[in-house]
Amino acid sequence: MARHGAGTIDDPLDRDRVARAQRGGRGGVGLAPRAAARCRTVARAGARGGASRPGGAAGAPRGGGPGRQLDRARRVVGAARSARLDDVVALDPRTVFVLVGINDLLAGAAPEALAARHVALVAELRRRLPRARIVVESLLPIRDELVAREAALTSATVRGANALLERGATAAGAEWLDVAAGLADATGELDRRYAGDGVHLSAAGYRAWAAILRAHL
Repeated sequence: MARHGAGTIDDPLDRDRVARAQRGGRGGVGLAPRAAARCRTVARAGARGGASRPGGAAGAPRGGGPGRQLDRARRVVGAARSARLDDVVALDPRTVFVLVGINDLLAGAAPEALAARHVALVAELRRRLPRARIVVESLLPIRDELVAREAALTSATVRGANALLERGATAAGAEWLDVAAGLADATGELDRRYAGDGVHLSAAGYRAWAAILRAHL
């Protein structure tokens, strides 16, 4: 997980990506929900009545009741996202690809709330990287039958969220990239060839996604 402060990264894979980007000069960089995804267990622990301090063990009992514990977990996720944004800004990239939101929907966030946060994120990127080209990607499609039954997420929810995100990106002056169109089947769900667990991509899915991004660099 990334810590607060530009360029301060704990994850070895993230450090390697940043180092390669810095060696290659100002290029493209992606802002994706990796840090938030790794905090998802914290949010789940909060929902069950336990939460985790940053750097602590998920599920450790804390006072204040499940509601306050879930709020704490959400603040941890927010801190991770803030740190990741600092890392992106530190690279001074020419192009930023933004793909954020599927974990929020999995946690039960309303598409409207996600869209509002998305607009704020794009505005902050524009403020801190005024020369950068900002490309907002659509949320990736999912396969309904492979997503956990208890998850508050369906293909219809993802499509509705994407419509709101596209509207917000356009209004903010960012480019919109409909990645979902290149990964979905005729029904609008994630193509079986690209499906890992219904939400995450398979190796073939990542290759297809990378090809879409390369075409827009």
